[in-house]
Amino acid sequence: MVTKKVFGILPDGRFVHLLKIEAQGGRYANILTYGAALQALVVPDKNGVPGDVVLGFDTFEGYLNDKDFHGRTVGRYANRIGGGGFMLGDAFYRVPENVNAVFLHGGGEFSGAIWDFEISGEQSVTLSYTSPVSYGFPGRVRAQVTYTFDGSELNIDYFAKTDEPTVLNFTNHTYWTLNTYGEILRHILQADADFYQPIDPRLLPDGEPCAVDGTPFDFREATGLGERIRERNTQLRLADGYDHHFCLNSGGKVQVSSLSGRTLTMTTDMPGFQLYTGNFLSGKIGKRGRSLARRCGFCLETQFPPDTPNSARAADCVFSPNRPYRSRTTYRFGVVE
Repeated sequence: MVTKKVFGILPDGRFVHLLKIEAQGGRYANILTYGAALQALVVPDKNGVPGDVVLGFDTFEGYLNDKDFHGRTVGRYANRIGGGGFMLGDAFYRVPENVNAVFLHGGGEFSGAIWDFEISGEQSVTLSYTSPVSYGFPGRVRAQVTYTFDGSELNIDYFAKTDEPTVLNFTNHTYWTLNTYGEILRHILQADADFYQPIDPRLLPDGEPCAVDGTPFDFREATGLGERIRERNTQLRLADGYDHHFCLNSGGKVQVSSLSGRTLTMTTDMPGFQLYTGNFLSGKIGKRGRSLARRCGFCLETQFPPDTPNSARAADCVFSPNRPYRSRTTYRFGVVE
């Protein structure tokens, strides 16, 4: 069952709605029309006690003042673009450098927009937003994000059409915490990824992907997020932890477990994901009056690698009227048997 209510009002008078997808046993997912954001997801722990595994805010004001993209849909190009822009065909398209001399998360356009919505099924909602030619990108883009939640599996389906060739890369920027609160470094991560992308001081790609073997980025066997995060490693130092793209093997998945007994298994048709351990969360007050402190949540942002438009694989992220953007990411929740 899907219900809706007003969650807040913008200064210009527009309403922000909260869409609640309810399942059995007290499980539910809350979606906001602001940034097409996942505001809450409640699933049980090993004792059957429901708990919210998504960080965020109880009020719209919290999201309006948030700079950390909590739960939001990020586009039209997630992650970073360097060099002040990119070549597409014979033209150079200049984009603003909004964070640390790079263009980050599409300048916040999609994540700060009010999306239209429709209840698209008993357990799903579809949000849509049309982006004009903006931030230096070519093409008018009509994007849709569909959330479907059955009580144990959350599917996020992305679809976008453009009226001329452009680069696209969408992701969801939820901060997860399977313990519902507290530092996430004791979470256990296993990722089917043989390679990761090294970064430079601006967190842009630095050379080709490197093998994870023998590095703190080897999560092919289940390993604690905090087990090696404090090692003297140049890559960890540059990001003050993990903020790196992992190249998933074909059909690869990511699994996370925690002391609560909850498990999260992520699959995607995207080539990889950005693992971010909340290194720069600033301690704002979030849900239930709790601090959103450093490393109290982790992100698994499925996407093309950072700065793909300026790489040898630039064609991977170019979409056109004859090639719409489609992607699905699935998060399955359970408990340790």
